[in-house]
Amino acid sequence: IHRHQKKASDHVPASVEVSPHTYLQDSNFIESWSKVIPNLDPPKTSSAFFTPCPAKKVDMVVVPATTGHMAVLPRHVPTIAELKPDVLSVHEVKDTASSLAEFTQKLGSATTDLEKAEAQIGVDVHSALNSGITG
Repeated sequence: IHRHQKKASDHVPASVEVSPHTYLQDSNFIESWSKVIPNLDPPKTSSAFFTPCPAKKVDMVVVPATTGHMAVLPRHVPTIAELKPDVLSVHEVKDTASSLAEFTQKLGSATTDLEKAEAQIGVDVHSALNSGITG
């Protein structure tokens, strides 16, 4: 019987030391920050928080805020809100015109108040999305 001799290189540490992440530096942000708050260094955002992803067109981003979730549409007005840790939802561009037509048809054929209300909400949402995308 051969016994496996453990070498120092076979040892797996209980915790792994991670090298420091690089920090993203935006010179325009740093310059603006220095003008407003000259006595405080600008925050450094670790590149570990950013995952590269392919560029996609989106029609809405839902952002978690302390006052509730905010839907941000194309060409939105500037907004200031305190964010909270939660999931950020990104909605890809869809054919809003066909979705609007679908909800308009549902509104015309709705028989109950609930069906009419749901269809009207769909019409309103897709009309706003369509308006936001097309300008």
